[in-house]
Amino acid sequence: MKTHWTLLWLSVVFLVVGCGPKEVPTDKSTQDSAEKKDDEKKLAPDTPTDETAKKDATADPNPDDVPPGDDSKTSPPADDSNEEFRQLIAALGSKDEGVRKPAVETLSGAGDDVAAKLLVLIGDPEVEVRRGAAFGLLGRFNPDDAEIVAALTEALSDEDGQVRSIGLQAINQLDDEQVLPTLSKLVVIMQSEDEAKHLRTQLARRFARLGPQAAEILPQVVQTLHESADRDVRAACLNAAHRIAIDPQEALPILIAVLKNDADAGLRRVAAMRIGDRGMQATDAIPVLLAALSDEDATVRAKAADTLARIGPDAIGPLVSRFNSDDRETRVLAIYAVGRMGPAAAEKTETRLEELTKDEDVAVRRAAELSLARVRGDL
Repeated sequence: MKTHWTLLWLSVVFLVVGCGPKEVPTDKSTQDSAEKKDDEKKLAPDTPTDETAKKDATADPNPDDVPPGDDSKTSPPADDSNEEFRQLIAALGSKDEGVRKPAVETLSGAGDDVAAKLLVLIGDPEVEVRRGAAFGLLGRFNPDDAEIVAALTEALSDEDGQVRSIGLQAINQLDDEQVLPTLSKLVVIMQSEDEAKHLRTQLARRFARLGPQAAEILPQVVQTLHESADRDVRAACLNAAHRIAIDPQEALPILIAVLKNDADAGLRRVAAMRIGDRGMQATDAIPVLLAALSDEDATVRAKAADTLARIGPDAIGPLVSRFNSDDRETRVLAIYAVGRMGPAAAEKTETRLEELTKDEDVAVRRAAELSLARVRGDL
């Protein structure tokens, strides 16, 4: 009986123990592997969700992960130093001396790559930056540097007058051959009544230096000469037209129109003098010169008389006809002009001059005496 209860107890214990969790035996390598996976799991980032993974797949690649030559590489972030340089150039273009001077000093110590940066900034949307860039390029101007020449030539079309002025300073440093391709652009600026006077006059003077090489823009120069409201611009254009149009047949009509119509006595006087430069080739100007003997301005009248004398024999007859003018000064100037011709005028004037030495007007008598001595060769 005792044996029976013992066997029953052992069976119960066996059932309880046998139904519990079983420990799976592992060897050492398996255990190490498990521990390694555990450690990696701790170090790994959180597993992304499906949606995050999808976004990551379409995101821009890391620039450092793209192999050289791959066009998919993104641009690097903006360099703060470039913006600092831009602000420095803006300060260079400031009208405030206190702002500009430190910028000039800083730029003077900048590296060799400054010109390349300035070439970019001269097209900047901000006017102060363009001014500063133009100013900086002018300080580095070299007529042989095609890029800088092109940039400052383009500056002539800038909407800002100061930038255009800097461009013109560069143009004035170029050889004639370098200026010629820009004439069509330059003459537009000169013709504009909205442009600053000093720019327009400087351009006209530059055209004068080109002489006949600027023949293609002579019509625009002449138009500005006749139509501009500014006296100084007209004066510069008169000189330019005189130097460009070396053919008397082309130049005389221009000069005659100024002598006849310009409101400024100074320009009329210069026109009369320029006509005289043509000498005997200026016979077509005789009628307007005779009319100028009665000009309201004394200096114009005197210059007209000088020019008639320089034209020579063809002017003698018209001058003698003025000996009987109702205007006293016209008579005196006509007598004076024939005397300036000397013996060449003797045949046509000597007898008449003798008569005038007895004229009742003392000024006429004195002029006749002087001119008679000249045509006789006594003076």
